[in-house]
Amino acid sequence: MQGVRPSLIVLSVLLLLICRFALAAEDYYQIMGLQRSATDQEIAKAYKQLARKWHPDKHPNEDRAKAQETFQKISTGRL
Repeated sequence: MQGVRPSLIVLSVLLLLICRFALAAEDYYQIMGLQRSATDQEIAKAYKQLARKWHPDKHPNEDRAKAQETFQKISTGRL
């Protein structure tokens, strides 16, 4: 790689990583059933409803793993 600046290579790699994470990111508005224009109050209300519905303690053992995964997604979306 003669003639190519190392900093250009590093920047290219960082740009590719950023694009990869951006494409892999989940749409928390969709998970919570909200539009992107949702107010803070609407987000809080949706979070409370979904958190109650998907809390792992409310699900039997066979559904617990799915409930825990969904609950974590909802909780991450609230942050």
